[in-house]
Amino acid sequence: PPPPTTTTPDVPQRKRPSRDSGCDASDGFNLIEGIACPVVVAEDYDGTGLRIISCNPATAAVFGYGSTELQGEPVTVLMPGDMAERHGEFVDAHERTGENKIIGRTAGRKVVGRHKSGELLQLVLNIAKTRSPGSE
Repeated sequence: PPPPTTTTPDVPQRKRPSRDSGCDASDGFNLIEGIACPVVVAEDYDGTGLRIISCNPATAAVFGYGSTELQGEPVTVLMPGDMAERHGEFVDAHERTGENKIIGRTAGRKVVGRHKSGELLQLVLNIAKTRSPGSE
């Protein structure tokens, strides 16, 4: 499977995240806990798409989720319907061609995200591939 992907959307500050409003970071990604902007760590476990394995309190606060609600969810839960439906195509195209349209770019891409309430959020998305300890 591909390596975990770290997603960092820069969003206008909606509210201050509390320490208990994020995903469980006990899986070795504790370093994201104190980062002020939202950070999501996702991995394709079984070929069904990227699932969130960790996120920081800022992510849960910005997107309106409670403690650990996002853990195990597909990353598409943070996207509006049209983008969520096409996300698999984007990932497949990247894996097939190796072309990085967003991954590893220093300048983020303006995208729309989806709050738990359904409200659309204006985001600047940055994606980086990371390697878990012991991965190839």
